[in-house]
Amino acid sequence: MTFPVGKHRNPARAPLKFTSYPYQWPVTVGAVGRAIQEREATIMASAAVERQKRKLPERLSRVRDGRSQRQFARDLGVFQQNVNRYESGTTPHTDFLITLALKENISIDWLLLGKGKMKRNR
Repeated sequence: MTFPVGKHRNPARAPLKFTSYPYQWPVTVGAVGRAIQEREATIMASAAVERQKRKLPERLSRVRDGRSQRQFARDLGVFQQNVNRYESGTTPHTDFLITLALKENISIDWLLLGKGKMKRNR
């Protein structure tokens, strides 16, 4: 028994498109191929973001440059627990990143992406 879209007892199981030909797909092969390519590109971009996020704690430690987390936090005017979390892998808040860049003269490009020099030009 076939129901048109919108009148199906279970909308989750409703057909994508009601057609008179049972083997006619509502999406062309070209569109499917493009959708697959877009999905793969999204997955690759997500993987690149995750790689950069894993490197951020190392860069934060490098900026800290031998100071204790407590002293580093005092210098920035933030809580030591936040510095600890960020160096442990939690993604830092934007306010923290801006404060760090301004007070320590650090390039945001270097901090987030590893591109360019660590210290920015004034």
